[in-house]
Amino acid sequence: MNGSGPRPWGLLRDALTSLNGQRVATAVSVIVVAGMATAILATAGLAVASERKVLERLNSPNARQIVVSDPKGSAGLRAETVNSVAALPGVDWAIGLGAARDVSNAAIPGGSRVPARLFMGNLPSQVRVGGRQPLPGEALAGSAAVAVLGLADEVGGVSGDGVSAAVVGTFTALPPLQDLADGVLLVQPINDVPIRTLRLGVSDVQQLQSIAEAVLAVAVVGKPEDLRVDKSAEIAELEQDIGGELRQSSRRLVWLILVAGIVMVAVTQVGAAAQRVRDYGRRRALGSTRSAIVVTVIAQSAVGGLAGAMVGALAGLVVDWLVAGALPGARFAAAVVLLCILAAVVAGVPAALRSAWKDPVRVLRVP
Repeated sequence: MNGSGPRPWGLLRDALTSLNGQRVATAVSVIVVAGMATAILATAGLAVASERKVLERLNSPNARQIVVSDPKGSAGLRAETVNSVAALPGVDWAIGLGAARDVSNAAIPGGSRVPARLFMGNLPSQVRVGGRQPLPGEALAGSAAVAVLGLADEVGGVSGDGVSAAVVGTFTALPPLQDLADGVLLVQPINDVPIRTLRLGVSDVQQLQSIAEAVLAVAVVGKPEDLRVDKSAEIAELEQDIGGELRQSSRRLVWLILVAGIVMVAVTQVGAAAQRVRDYGRRRALGSTRSAIVVTVIAQSAVGGLAGAMVGALAGLVVDWLVAGALPGARFAAAVVLLCILAAVVAGVPAALRSAWKDPVRVLRVP
């Protein structure tokens, strides 16, 4: 190892030094690659950003809910099913509900009535409790049911239709469980009461079908044929269709832009290499290997590609934000930068091979 440093660093230094000798070609490469990155992010990136916004709307809590019901009350769906379903991968929460029964304020004979349902499982984050958690045999009144029942201080008792329980708190419910707020939830005191409705939320709307099948597989039920499964199948299919079409369109655009950019950069690099053919011939005559010339030319192209890709990516992200009000994501932007740099490297290969395989004797021959 001499004072010029390790060979790779020496090649990189030669490549950077050579950039001063072909400023116009380097500037053109930077502009082309920057335009390529900007075009990809302003077209395919914009499609990805728009897709993310659409899929976020489709992936709403209501769309990600599965409801397994026993309309006739004959299926015999057991309470232990709730815990089995809640443990499935991709399931965020699961609750079981018994048959609805009408109850009224125990202190107001003949008062207004609301539905009361036996509740099985752990309360999900969508159900926010005000007051203490109920014990078996106690109840929570929904925010809309409190006024109907006329509960003083939001506590009291409810009774009716064979049900009697102390209300120890209230709850508010967020989608997709907002419909529960018009009634009373009774904590299941025993485990042998059948479930009439099993409700669960999944992490991703695309998992609806697979999780629905898994729920039926783990359910403890006497007559599975009497169960009815309701899910947003149309929304899941719509999400897949939108995502698939946008992704295919984005891929086609990216490849077209990349091919056009590679051709333009390759032409620029070949022209620049032709202007420096005597310089490369002199290096070959002084002992430089063909591989050293190839690395030098490709490194020049890569440096221009890096600068152009960074500038173009920034410009493309600005366009996406101004037009769609959203960004395609850091991974997509990083992939575009990497693709543009690789495109610049590929575009530099023809010029590198042409320069390295020139006969130095013929190049340096004085006419």
